[in-house]
Amino acid sequence: MSDLRSRALARPRHTLFSPAVAVPLLLLAVGGMLGVTAVIAKAAALAGWPPLAFLAAANLGATALQLAGGALAGRRVRTDRPTLAYYLVSGLLAVLPNALLFAAAPHVGAGIVALAFAFPLILTYGLALALGLERLQGRRLAGVLLGLAGALVIALGDAVLGLRPSPWLLAVVAAPVVLAIGNLYRSLYWPQGADALDLSPGMLAVGGLALVIGLAAFGQPLAPAEWSPATAGFLAAQTVIFALFYVLFFALQKLAGPVYLSQIGSVGALVGLALATLVLAEPLTPKILAAGALVAGGIWLVNRGARRRA
Repeated sequence: MSDLRSRALARPRHTLFSPAVAVPLLLLAVGGMLGVTAVIAKAAALAGWPPLAFLAAANLGATALQLAGGALAGRRVRTDRPTLAYYLVSGLLAVLPNALLFAAAPHVGAGIVALAFAFPLILTYGLALALGLERLQGRRLAGVLLGLAGALVIALGDAVLGLRPSPWLLAVVAAPVVLAIGNLYRSLYWPQGADALDLSPGMLAVGGLALVIGLAAFGQPLAPAEWSPATAGFLAAQTVIFALFYVLFFALQKLAGPVYLSQIGSVGALVGLALATLVLAEPLTPKILAAGALVAGGIWLVNRGARRRA
């Protein structure tokens, strides 16, 4: 009887706060907010927001919210040299690919941009293997490839062939490479003793300020031509989403690592398509259902692989 009791106590308890439960929930939450962001960004552009200006304003607004929340909780902003360097590099590695894709989208089409978000997963996994951060494991590799296949099904729904070489196409090719490097950098150089609430405001602030400086240098607008309840409402909504998104984003990276985190692009694409179906009355096609099945299967396999490795 005592042996049975000790074995029962030794079994992992899958509570809400255990990694086995928290990690997939975080993935769904972060990927879901990424999908909502895509819908809000499109609606904000239609309401009059320049896309990069909207991204900069939301970044800086989220920074202010996170700093205010930290001050109320009695937290101090970390200003040691390693953390300041982390803010700078992680912020630039986060905002540069987003800026490239936002700027290139009108010139290459939404299908190519969706395709770009499919590749950080496989690139991150390949780089992690090369650096010794991951060990080759069949189940985990199969999950990565399934998730990639689901994202490709989404992206290839539009005509993406027959493109001629151009600077915009080069920008789209470069973006997932920078995203993958950023995923690995945040894990490799995570400042000792720091948590998500320490790192998120600094990264957001650097990204927002870099966008503002870049837009001002090229004479681009920093705000909509005319303010309205719609432009203000979209900015407020995106600011709140970013403030929560990046805290959970860092928490997911800390718990699960860069490869698992890279799945948020596939999850976000599915959520964006689902919202387009529900909110914008776009048809639910077999392509969407097939992509959903592939991404769900990939997440399950990667999660099983991560638990087995742990």
